[in-house]
Amino acid sequence: YAYTPYEIRNVLSYVHLGQPDVADELLQGLLHDRRPLEWQVLAEVVHSRLRFPRYLGDMPHTWIGAEYGRTLFGMLMREDDDALSLLPGTPPSWVAGNGLAVERLPTAYGTLQMQARQRDGVLTVGLGKGLRGGTAVKVWWPARTMPKT
Repeated sequence: YAYTPYEIRNVLSYVHLGQPDVADELLQGLLHDRRPLEWQVLAEVVHSRLRFPRYLGDMPHTWIGAEYGRTLFGMLMREDDDALSLLPGTPPSWVAGNGLAVERLPTAYGTLQMQARQRDGVLTVGLGKGLRGGTAVKVWWPARTMPKT
């Protein structure tokens, strides 16, 4: 069995369908297939047998690497026509504990600087300087449960 990790582009399809848990499951499954795991790269072709002597293509495969970057950005933010959406595909594990930080990410609304953390059911999102004044911001609750307050 072999496949091409170009399918990483489907992760954002699940994000846009409102299924971030499925998106994260697919992303984690793809990342599990890095060969060798410590290299942090995906080959153009991944075989289910670890030492299968067949075509692997480019390593690292830059098209897949670009899609990986685009996928991570799309899970952290989305540039909608009327607002900047934050955390649209972010799994709860990304904001747990110390949370996450984004520095100097260019967007259509200016430069995004953001910190996000969830503890005890409280989601805290902080924005730094860089977004243009008047930018509407939407925040997606990572667990997809409606907050009580």
